[in-house]
Amino acid sequence: MSRSLAISNAAACYDNGTFLKRLKRSVALRTESEAETNLPELYRYLEHFLTPLVEALGFSVKIHDNPVAGRGPFMIATRIECAGLPTVLTYGHGDVVRGYDEQWAEGRSPWDVTVDGERWYGRGTADNKGQHLINLTALEQTLKARNGTLGFNVKLLLEMGEEAGSPGLSAFCASHKDALAADVFIASDGPRLTAERPTVFLGSRGVFNFELVVNLREGAHHSGNWGGLLANPGVILANAISSMIDQHGRVKVAGLMPESVPAPVRQALADIQLGAGPDDPAIDDHWGEPGLSRSEKVFAWNTLDIIAFKTGNSDNPVHAIPGRASAHCHIRFVVDSDFNTFIPAVRAHLDAHGFGSVEIKQSPNEVMQATRLDPNSPWVDWALTSLAQTTGKQVALLPNLGGSLPNDVFAQVLGLPTLWVPHSYPACSQHAPNEHLLSPLVREGLHIMAGLFWDLGNDASRLMREHAAAVKTL
Repeated sequence: MSRSLAISNAAACYDNGTFLKRLKRSVALRTESEAETNLPELYRYLEHFLTPLVEALGFSVKIHDNPVAGRGPFMIATRIECAGLPTVLTYGHGDVVRGYDEQWAEGRSPWDVTVDGERWYGRGTADNKGQHLINLTALEQTLKARNGTLGFNVKLLLEMGEEAGSPGLSAFCASHKDALAADVFIASDGPRLTAERPTVFLGSRGVFNFELVVNLREGAHHSGNWGGLLANPGVILANAISSMIDQHGRVKVAGLMPESVPAPVRQALADIQLGAGPDDPAIDDHWGEPGLSRSEKVFAWNTLDIIAFKTGNSDNPVHAIPGRASAHCHIRFVVDSDFNTFIPAVRAHLDAHGFGSVEIKQSPNEVMQATRLDPNSPWVDWALTSLAQTTGKQVALLPNLGGSLPNDVFAQVLGLPTLWVPHSYPACSQHAPNEHLLSPLVREGLHIMAGLFWDLGNDASRLMREHAAAVKTL
């Protein structure tokens, strides 16, 4: 019974093809959650694929309807060894984005795992079926190496609507808070910093969506007859946006940016390099907030971006003054910012610059909150040490993911310290045709999680006490 045995057991599941067969069965289920007509397939993933897998590990399983009618179900699977042991909550989502079947290269099907060198193609291989199956397989093999006991309790939450925006997740977790009660959250989603570098991230930036609209009149009017007489909403909106963001991407709206980068965050990001990968786009270093490193711009600061701009008929332009223009905007924001102040700040800015005709539209459902576990938490050093011991590599610590995940549910609704250990990489074509998982990352991910679960069995009680003591001193 040893840590190395748990790791070698997990690696054997990769080497003998067991994991690939499991992944193929998973990917074959067309769990596209954006189509409400696909609800039976979402239940099938939990009932026919996942339930037998976790029941064999000693979990008791309950599948719940979503509190939002017509949306994907949830599974809570529980494995309690002893009521006095620490409990880890883990998570995954079994739903995927649309397959876009006809767009996959070389005749590949998104509903089969096609192995091409180190790339395992298939919808959900990277996001998120492959990732939560790596964790469950590593847990399975750690359990065997420990002769049937882990030394901690496990709860698994699987949702089937993450790709549709996790409808109902927050309400579900709030109403099942007791069933999901735990001491730490450990899960896998999103990409590593690079394919070569094991990564731990502690939360995610939030995302706040809103629309700017200039609606002056019904319909369009001929530019030869009315040009120079009718105000052009596209021109007004373009100037309004340029008053908010300059030509170098610097945000000029007071109140949208954090005051500073906290020292522990800056320290954690000191060795994080972005833009060096072979598939990475060329970085525009002149863009964004001056005085920040690349990593600080992505992981420690807010961004305001224009995602879409529409005026007139851009596909078939006509010689007419449009009556309406709109821009879809979003802000990625860190925990140091209060998203409730964003709309008042934008409104005040537009009014001060003479753009009273620009409306701001925002839905309360268009916000995902920012989260970040304190990098000084004892859980963080423990996780970094475990991954470094397993891989012999320098582990990247990201205070939060640059993108957004529903981590606010786990950190705020359930009140847990959150650790994410991703098994994908930035160029995995997530959400696009030809999504894939890298096989070396599968094998290393199995190593990492087996080592992490082994160490959790030894250290969870101590870490739980140390974390509680650290929280009291804040």
